[in-house]
Amino acid sequence: MLKESISFFTLRGASLLADTAILFVGLTLLKGSPIIVKIIDQIVVIALNYVFSKHIFA
Repeated sequence: MLKESISFFTLRGASLLADTAILFVGLTLLKGSPIIVKIIDQIVVIALNYVFSKHIFA
């Protein structure tokens, strides 16, 4: 159970980093529309969390 907990929090941290990176690139570097960038960001983060959860609890 400890291994699953560590994996869970580590991979959630990875999805937080992906979230931050997508927002930074989309808003700051590409000057995208905030709402469009956030929608794309949320789709990617939800997909990452799904894949990570399948990896942890498989």
